[in-house]
Amino acid sequence: MIRSAIASLDRIAARPSSTAGVSAARVLMGFVGFMYYVSQYKDRSYLFGPDGVLPHHVFVEQLADSGAFSIYSWSGSPLWAETVFHLGALAAFSVLVGFGGRLGLAVHWVFLWSVYQRQTALIDGGDNLAYLVIPMLMLTRCYDRFSVSTGAAAELSCRLPEWARSLSRPLHTLGVGAIAAQMCLIYVVSGLYKVQGPMWQDGTALFYILRVPEFTWPGVSEHVYGNELLVYLGTYSATLFLVYFPLGVDRAAHGPDRLRPHHDRLRHDLPQQRDRQDHGLRAPGRSFALPSENAVRALPTEAVRELKRDACMMVIAELLSNFFPRRPARFREHVLSCLFTIVLSVLVWVAVARFYGMRTETVVQVSCVLAAFETVAYAASRLMFRRRAGGEAET
Repeated sequence: MIRSAIASLDRIAARPSSTAGVSAARVLMGFVGFMYYVSQYKDRSYLFGPDGVLPHHVFVEQLADSGAFSIYSWSGSPLWAETVFHLGALAAFSVLVGFGGRLGLAVHWVFLWSVYQRQTALIDGGDNLAYLVIPMLMLTRCYDRFSVSTGAAAELSCRLPEWARSLSRPLHTLGVGAIAAQMCLIYVVSGLYKVQGPMWQDGTALFYILRVPEFTWPGVSEHVYGNELLVYLGTYSATLFLVYFPLGVDRAAHGPDRLRPHHDRLRHDLPQQRDRQDHGLRAPGRSFALPSENAVRALPTEAVRELKRDACMMVIAELLSNFFPRRPARFREHVLSCLFTIVLSVLVWVAVARFYGMRTETVVQVSCVLAAFETVAYAASRLMFRRRAGGEAET
């Protein structure tokens, strides 16, 4: 069992995944930081200057009490504050366009931390997420996509020893897993806090939120909170999205076939049963037929385990063929996965609702909304996956 776990970790760590996702996250971190500088540019002297709303000596005393650091505390000169502010904006823009690599990302983190600490009255909690995610992004290959390449990173990588280059993929996988875990934790905790609120249970929370000036969108909010159906759907959809966010995290198992190294071996080197005795069945999602018993014995343990799972899925898919006789086997497999996800989500929701003592009619209504939400979300995810797979096949 330990060997199997180690082999699974080696297999996952050896394949870089979600490079486009972490690259998009890096672009988002740069965009958020750059827009923060742009939005405060006119009032930079008043907000961040030594003679502004928070004098320099008071700011230094606050840093000493909290134990934090900020580049703005190094000097009380207005020129120094202006220089640090503009260098921070430049660092954020370089992260946005993908220039500078991990060193530029680290510099952006230092400047962003410094400007947030200089004026804590402007932050709303999103700074904590930036503090955590940017160091995690430094472990990943977040400059593989959406970046300006100068070739310096590739040249430097060639000069590194082999053992140092081999750490790139495991560290990338570690960073991706840490970011995914952090995001799931944030969304789930936020969703569970909302579930306990009476206004979120009644489906009226969005009505009150949109009337707060900080969250008001002129010309749009009035039409939303004036419609009971939109308020109802918006409130429950936000809660369901937060609570069930981990179910939407794409695992590596949903990507390319994990048994692809054995694909050619099954196709060319091992006998395949294609006669009437096999009923012409193929494992759903695979491009090879089920091999004979002797061929299965020649496979590694992990491959045999995967083939057993495929056999079970094949039997269930054949049972579903009675309901969808004109649909391909892959469609029936998707229907089965969607039904399983809906049933599991509804059961978890009912358990959570009963634990917090919610009313029966509210539980039933939210269960119906959840089933519809899961169906639409699953269909959209499958459509996006097919488009991504088609794009990868063309390239």
